[in-house]
Amino acid sequence: MTRTDELRLRLLGTGPTDRLWGWLGPGLIALVGGVLRFWNLDRPQALVFDETYYVKQAYSLLHYGVEMRVLDSLKKPDNAFVGGNQNIFSTTDGDMVVHPPAGKWLIAAGEWLFGSGSGLGWRFSVALVGTMSILIVGRVARRMFGSTALGCVAAFLLAFEGSHFVMSRTGILDIIVSFWALCGFAALLVDRDRSREILAEKVGRLPRGSWPVGSRAYWAASASVCSSSSRTFSVSRMVACSWVSRSACAARSSASAFTSYCVAIRPASISTMTCTSGGDSTFAISVAGPFGPGNVDSSGAFGAWGGGGFVR
Repeated sequence: MTRTDELRLRLLGTGPTDRLWGWLGPGLIALVGGVLRFWNLDRPQALVFDETYYVKQAYSLLHYGVEMRVLDSLKKPDNAFVGGNQNIFSTTDGDMVVHPPAGKWLIAAGEWLFGSGSGLGWRFSVALVGTMSILIVGRVARRMFGSTALGCVAAFLLAFEGSHFVMSRTGILDIIVSFWALCGFAALLVDRDRSREILAEKVGRLPRGSWPVGSRAYWAASASVCSSSSRTFSVSRMVACSWVSRSACAARSSASAFTSYCVAIRPASISTMTCTSGGDSTFAISVAGPFGPGNVDSSGAFGAWGGGGFVR
């Protein structure tokens, strides 16, 4: 086993190799879940719960480009809208907008495809993203647990989960928000694995026991500052964390780059600061600011930093 393979095993573990079933399993379960969500989707033929807001605002976005106000003269605008009379909006007054438009535009897409007078039209998009969520959860679980079987179990549980089922059949924004949050998490998970793969390949080319020149101490100091910042919940410390991290990036190229760069990007919260470098592997930083005086050097050791944030 090469060093790259060894590092890849330590960083990524042993993932599943059945690529076909990795897609086919969660995909079939998502198909079953989709049938359940689309079955008689137009029933009830009425605006349910918060559909009274989002469905009509989606129609307004589709035809006016903005959310227009429903006419105050109408006593039962929902009945008129469902009955096929969508001429219920003011042409001059905008509505009070509580949520961003992206989710309502998705609902509007379904209304554009199947018509705004049918429950299928204003519920199509939410049923679609609800079905896609089942597939994504299955794939995410497969990647996290390294098991196609567990990925299928996760997809199966979501396909028959009551709250998810109801939200996937109601033209409101909840399932759309959860879908994009799920997509964001899935993207982070893929990025984590790809980053670890790149790390294994690059470090695997180095001789055993060696590190990139000058980088280990800087990143150790950066990690220590960030760790302390997260414990003390101080904005000024978080600024210092970002500053030391960026300085560490510059330090990887040369010692002189570190000295000049960390001075150039000194945050406003640090009133006085001295950066010195003794070569590719040693440095020292002394700062003073609202959070008190302190210092850090290439050994990772800290001097007193006010508020109990840093401990030598």
